[in-house]
Amino acid sequence: MKLLRSTSALLALLLLAVPARAEELLIRAGKVYTMTGAPFSPGAVRVANGKIVEIGPKLEAPSGATVLDLGSGVLMPGLVDAYSTAGIAGNATEMTREITPNYRVLTAVDWRSRAFREAVADGTTCLGLAPGTDNVFGGLSCAVKTAGTQRVIQPETGLLITMASDPANGNSARSRPDSIYVRQPTNRMGVVWMLRSTFDKATQQKALSWRWCAKRSWASGASTPSVGPSTTCSACCG
Repeated sequence: MKLLRSTSALLALLLLAVPARAEELLIRAGKVYTMTGAPFSPGAVRVANGKIVEIGPKLEAPSGATVLDLGSGVLMPGLVDAYSTAGIAGNATEMTREITPNYRVLTAVDWRSRAFREAVADGTTCLGLAPGTDNVFGGLSCAVKTAGTQRVIQPETGLLITMASDPANGNSARSRPDSIYVRQPTNRMGVVWMLRSTFDKATQQKALSWRWCAKRSWASGASTPSVGPSTTCSACCG
């Protein structure tokens, strides 16, 4: 396990450290995992312009390429953590409201966070950052790289919805004056109610929005609506 972690981390660091227009790099190892079939024993990986361009049992180094021989070491692709809150500054949940489908976790990322450096050291090169699970509709997740110059892979990858008891943990019923610390739902039945209620409201809003757009387009002579439904409708209804 330690060998796999160290070698995968090494490959991640090697690839992330290669500049966009650097010379070619050939890495030889005792075993190379491609995740698409049997590993190469021994194997080699050729990197050009910061990207893997060739993998095989035996590769010849191009003229001028740097050769790195890891001996009996093991190489594997960088790991992907599909659900993570690493690098999110403060609370991963927008606590001021219970329903926050428009919250974008990308806006809360601290790119200098130590968590990213630790992820690279463990061999993780890609993270699926997601909001916390304290809201029924937590917000929009994203995909980022743990290092490099262009870190954002996809700014919006999905809407996080929590159906478990997490949104109800520690909540109490409404009181006066209202406070962000007095939240709903208070039980799992309330979680389901808020989920269905939000979908229903979004569906109605989407229908009203398209009717308004169609009416406006008809009045202006346009053949199709010029404005679409709100982000909330898009996130909840597609």
